[in-house]
Amino acid sequence: MKFKFIKAIFVGTILSAICGVNVANAGLIINTTNDSFIDETTGLEWMDFGVNNKHTYNEVTGLLATTYSGWSLATETEVTTLYRNAFAGTATWIFESATGDIYARYAAKLIERKTQFDAIMTTMGYNGWTVNTSLSLGLFQDDEGGMSGVEVSNSSIKNDYVEIWGRGTDYLHYRERDSYFYSTMLVRPAMVTEPSILAIFVLGIIGLASLRFKKQS
Repeated sequence: MKFKFIKAIFVGTILSAICGVNVANAGLIINTTNDSFIDETTGLEWMDFGVNNKHTYNEVTGLLATTYSGWSLATETEVTTLYRNAFAGTATWIFESATGDIYARYAAKLIERKTQFDAIMTTMGYNGWTVNTSLSLGLFQDDEGGMSGVEVSNSSIKNDYVEIWGRGTDYLHYRERDSYFYSTMLVRPAMVTEPSILAIFVLGIIGLASLRFKKQS
């Protein structure tokens, strides 16, 4: 009977492994094997930086029915919510505003915070690298129809930061600008098993096996 209990634990471990995800920041940002990551709080899946950066914003928009089928252009609310969920509990300096060009800025100024930032940023991916710095610019259209963006910098010589800018300002040149450092923010409902749901399932198996073991021992 003891063997059956151990076997149940082993099965639970295997189920966790085959889910194909790993957690960058527990309960928030989940890495997948699909060039994407999941905000577990909202249940939304986001395309990694560095996937569609070979296209301009307008080109990506035109490819939503084919190359990027199933994905949608991210809204202002989705973008700002994503970064608040990801970094508000991790940043040592936070600036959020309901007005002005800058929506928010999150920065890591302490070594322990930088480690957390690094993990989240690595999960989200990067568009490009310069000396000592990984850079990404994610483009999205805000609620007023203007072009806005998320600038992400992970630097070994400066503080890590995320800045969301452009509220109500239409940076037209970004719509047609072709740069390795620019991505278009794409989102869709998460299609993979949520780790939290999987954990409940696995714990259920182990719990049932434990009860049976106790009754028969």
